[in-house]
Amino acid sequence: MERRGSKHLRIAAILELLLGAVLIAGTFLGIAVNVVLLVIPYYYLHNAWLNFKDKK
Repeated sequence: MERRGSKHLRIAAILELLLGAVLIAGTFLGIAVNVVLLVIPYYYLHNAWLNFKDKK
């Protein structure tokens, strides 16, 4: 016969693993979004610099 506490510990361990996976995925998603959002100003600045050089 299984003890009651071991069932609760197993459920807690599974929840901990799932929540950890969600947090890691959320972190990677946040990093990816920030990289994409940083590409936009870089692209604008790069093209502005090229336009500035062409006008001289």
